[in-house]
Amino acid sequence: MTSSIDLWIVAGQSNTNGRIKLSKQRPSWLPTSNIVPNVKCFNLSKNKFELWQYLDNSDLANNNEDKWAYDSTAIYQYSKLVNKEQYVIKHSLGGSSIGVNPPAGKGQWNCNYHLTTVPLLKELEDKYYDAIALLNKQNKSFILRGVLWHQGESDSNSPENEHDYYNNLDAVILKIRTFTEHNNLPFIFATIPKKSQQFSALINRAHFKLAKKKYSYLVDLKDGTTFDGIHFDSATAEKLGNDMLKYMIKIRKRE
Repeated sequence: MTSSIDLWIVAGQSNTNGRIKLSKQRPSWLPTSNIVPNVKCFNLSKNKFELWQYLDNSDLANNNEDKWAYDSTAIYQYSKLVNKEQYVIKHSLGGSSIGVNPPAGKGQWNCNYHLTTVPLLKELEDKYYDAIALLNKQNKSFILRGVLWHQGESDSNSPENEHDYYNNLDAVILKIRTFTEHNNLPFIFATIPKKSQQFSALINRAHFKLAKKKYSYLVDLKDGTTFDGIHFDSATAEKLGNDMLKYMIKIRKRE
């Protein structure tokens, strides 16, 4: 009998999308290849799970050109520890907010889809349904392991969105758990580094408040560093991936 596959959702804005060029700085675990070993990412345009790869200037790449983020570190290292191929549904957009008050981000993760200019959460929901339909068609059973998320910087641009951030992110988490039909789905996320030009104490307080809720796991990036004032440098991205990995392992041991 074929065992169930492990499935992850990854979502957020630019630090999730990836801003570190593989051609300039590589994660320590990927010294040469452009392929993340033992991990498959859902490619919506092809309607298939394929090897997660970083390609220069290619529309066929299932990540952001040759730019990597924390998520590949976490999921690749997890695959090594459990000795099992991992599957990923990723949806991210740089400069996106949850709040819809101006100046809102380029797209919004808000649960009220009709209020958004680009309904990112609806897009994630639809992508999830398409991926699950494919797995069902292939008779592959799966275990949805959790969500990896980093976002919040663009909400700092609006006092209203900052103020609403706790309720907005709480609603996003609930919505994801609802459309995936996993009420206890682990949500692993991180704060905005204090050195970020878009640091917001109010948004980070919302993060810490949400972390007190069940099945929510927060990494504090208080000492995180960036290469341009906003985007994680390679050391911070890899450290965040490894810190998220610790939660991923802890959650699995509790099962």
